[in-house]
Amino acid sequence: MSQRGRGTGRGGGGRGGPGGAPGGRPPPPKGDPYLMGQPVPPPDKAVTTLEDVAAKNAGDAPAGVPIGDLNLTPRLPPRKQYGTVGKPIILRANYFSMSVAANVKLCRYDVAIKQDEKTKRKKKRLMMMLLDQPAIKAKPAATDFSSILVTAGKLDFGPSDSKTFELVYHEAHEPPFPLPTQGEAEALAAARNRKKKTIEVKFLRSYNVQELISAISSPNLGARYHDQGDIVQVLNIVTNSVASTLANVTQVGGNVFYPNRDPLKVEMNLGQGLQALRGYFSSVRLSTKRILLNVNVSHSVFYPPVKLPDLMKAFAGTQRNAKLEAFLKRVRVETNYRWDRDNNQAIKKDKKGKKIRLVKQFTIFKLAREGGRIGLNSREVYVDWEDDNKVKQKGTVEDFFLKKYDIRLQQPLESVVNVGNDQNKAYIPAELCTVSPGQPARRMLSPDQTTQMLRFAARDPKQNAISITTDGLSLIGAKGAHLQQLAKFGVTVDENMITVHGRILSAPTLMYASEMPRPPFADTQASWNLQGKAFRTGAQISNWGVMILAEPNKRTLNPRGDKDKNPEATFNMLLDQFRKHGVRISSTGPQNFAIPQCGPNTERFRPDLDRALDAAFTGFQAKGIRMLLVLLPRKDNYLYSRIKYYGDVKYGIATIAMNGETFDRRDQMTFGNVALKFNLKAGGVNHTVSANQLAPLDKDTMVVGIDVTHPSPGSAENAPSIAGVVASYDILLNQWPASVCVQASRKEMVSDLAKMIVERLRVFQLKNGKRLPNKILVYRDGVSEGQYQTVLETEFQSMLEAFKGVYPANATRPKVTVIVVGKRHHTRFYPTNKDDAQGKPANPRPGTIVDRGITGSGEKQWDFFLQAHIGLQGTARPAHYVVLKNEMGLNADQVERITHNLSYVYGRATKAVSVCPPAYYADLVCERGRAYLYSTMQENNEGSDAASTTSSAEWTGSVHKNLENTMFYI
Repeated sequence: MSQRGRGTGRGGGGRGGPGGAPGGRPPPPKGDPYLMGQPVPPPDKAVTTLEDVAAKNAGDAPAGVPIGDLNLTPRLPPRKQYGTVGKPIILRANYFSMSVAANVKLCRYDVAIKQDEKTKRKKKRLMMMLLDQPAIKAKPAATDFSSILVTAGKLDFGPSDSKTFELVYHEAHEPPFPLPTQGEAEALAAARNRKKKTIEVKFLRSYNVQELISAISSPNLGARYHDQGDIVQVLNIVTNSVASTLANVTQVGGNVFYPNRDPLKVEMNLGQGLQALRGYFSSVRLSTKRILLNVNVSHSVFYPPVKLPDLMKAFAGTQRNAKLEAFLKRVRVETNYRWDRDNNQAIKKDKKGKKIRLVKQFTIFKLAREGGRIGLNSREVYVDWEDDNKVKQKGTVEDFFLKKYDIRLQQPLESVVNVGNDQNKAYIPAELCTVSPGQPARRMLSPDQTTQMLRFAARDPKQNAISITTDGLSLIGAKGAHLQQLAKFGVTVDENMITVHGRILSAPTLMYASEMPRPPFADTQASWNLQGKAFRTGAQISNWGVMILAEPNKRTLNPRGDKDKNPEATFNMLLDQFRKHGVRISSTGPQNFAIPQCGPNTERFRPDLDRALDAAFTGFQAKGIRMLLVLLPRKDNYLYSRIKYYGDVKYGIATIAMNGETFDRRDQMTFGNVALKFNLKAGGVNHTVSANQLAPLDKDTMVVGIDVTHPSPGSAENAPSIAGVVASYDILLNQWPASVCVQASRKEMVSDLAKMIVERLRVFQLKNGKRLPNKILVYRDGVSEGQYQTVLETEFQSMLEAFKGVYPANATRPKVTVIVVGKRHHTRFYPTNKDDAQGKPANPRPGTIVDRGITGSGEKQWDFFLQAHIGLQGTARPAHYVVLKNEMGLNADQVERITHNLSYVYGRATKAVSVCPPAYYADLVCERGRAYLYSTMQENNEGSDAASTTSSAEWTGSVHKNLENTMFYI
């Protein structure tokens, strides 16, 4: 759902957000926290004690001593202490204590389907059929529906510990194939043979959960259960065994479940043929001394279970075109027109002698088409068939269904869908199809759909907590009707959220042109007012111009001709606001204005738009213009993307875009926000925090942000991934020039990282009299837990290669600390005290940090959760930070304080952001790369025949040399 203008999750808001709250505004009224007024159980004291002992043991361990077998690969630094700074508080977390009976052994079996079954849906159905076999049902069993079977106790498979099953595949809504009989119809026998599947189930090993608990309960640094990842996987399969087998629930990925029918179904119509469903995430997590179950609310987009013509109308109205075809591709539909037949292929009849029809499911391949025509109807498509007497017939699809199935179509002019393929077409009229429930729609959302989705998902913490502890726990079988399913495995889950220790860190002191006292609401709102403040360093801006994009016969500025909205006066107000903030900007005359025409955003008018933009930028370049204010006639992501491509890549002119309607409002905070961007792009410094509040970072420290973004659902085939690297070059930490490039699709590790780090080091040298940093602090965004080791083995090694190319051979390379930033986790916190809650949603206050109770991952890992921003809407999501390397020797309080205080130096807003700015900026760089490839990356292209390749793309990496050392991406 990536859209320009997003910002709900990072505290910065949109593209920079407004200039902060007006001075003197009181805090918003507070809502009640979850379970307000009820007793708050203290965090488990035994866990806290063990954490302290383990941290002390890690701190006392001699440096360089290999621990266990972990010296074979680069090792994550263990936690040596916990943070101590800040106001202590107690929070609830959406984690539930989980126990496994000591007498239960969980056995893992490998499952192999001899006939390779490629579709996940059919593989899941086969595994469901396997679970129903008597030899499997002898023990409580669960599966991942791919290749793993888990049982509570060993199955009786004899000496070989393996067994082969012969199954005849049938859908859940279909009756099983009858057993073979003498003289049965050849067609039935042939169909049975086609559906036969051979499945081999082989014992792999058993797990003793008590050994795992012993390992995570040990204070010794080297204590580790060797198959920890495997046993957690097995436990997840068990805890998912209820929700994953319910017929009215859709499983997305491995551990998110969406009820698609009543009573637990919660939905919202998003418009344009899509709906949102509420579901629940469930995952087993290890922490110090205990196994926990993390449960959270989740929301996703689905196709609604409606008649197919209704879906087509909702998406495309009366249009039947390639976009509709792309929208319908791979959608499963149910039909009820075929005759049900017995063993001799005779049509079955009910007691009244009426022929019985069979429910079948099909997957839409395309709309019926011929030549360039798409969406042919049942009177335009001709088919061949055999009648009941084996006589060949030919006619329209309308004729076929009337003669073959006694169905007179009510909508013969509606489109026909092809549920076969290009070689073997199989046509069904849309009116005979109903969309099967619970189908995820893996598409980019329109701006309107995104707004609706955010509205649906933005729920107060109290609402989400109630949903989790009621419907969520019931769905996964931790309470309610399915409780016995988990009990069969010896698993019990506590119904109450655990409590954890937290702290609230104070906001740092901000520095503008002069030191700014702590804002009056900084600790409760993490935001402040820009009014009356001059930037720390105002930039000099002289060669700048204005581009006003205009629709035909319509003025972008002051379209009604209001006398009090004279554009020239509005420009003067904007420049006056710039100067109040210390930006030294010159006036610009009519010679530096351009008003290119831009038609509607359709394929037909896009070439005209490109020609108009190209001509306008050519003119600006000839005049030496280095920065442009671009005023837009409408919200249009494509138009925005083309402006950024021509400005950033082709002509090297920095651009700041805003809607003409917004410009006309003359809002001073909005103009202040524009000033923020102008100043950053021109090399100025908006604000900083006191240097001592970032210690031990100093003038010899370079802070780096790294991110990789991948193609969205609906991107063109083989659309590339985009990597971005930003880095500071001084202690002010407000200028972050960037490198950006494309790389192989969905490759997470940065391919050209060595080159990009060299580029950042050269800029540091350029800005610091050839001096190089002796410390580098890296924030790596977007890496999953399973890739931490890969970061050390590949990206850290790339950094070392970069140092060899820049630092003299006899010089000491810089000390590097690497911290991963995680956003896509499901940990949420709930205040237990109204004084520790913020605002009406009753989220934790800004600066809330949790580094114990749920951290460590059972391996004494050094990680923490930090909510630096204000959670104004919905349930606030903290950022998750994991220390992968710590050559700088930072302690826990230093890492937490630096990370928190950096959240206040995000340059384009007057508020703390939820993700540390280096990572946030790297993400913005990647998003800018997506804009350069808008038609490839950000439009729903899955129905197009063209595939994207890096070599043929309009942009393949980097920006114009004029902008290489600037924050072009802001």
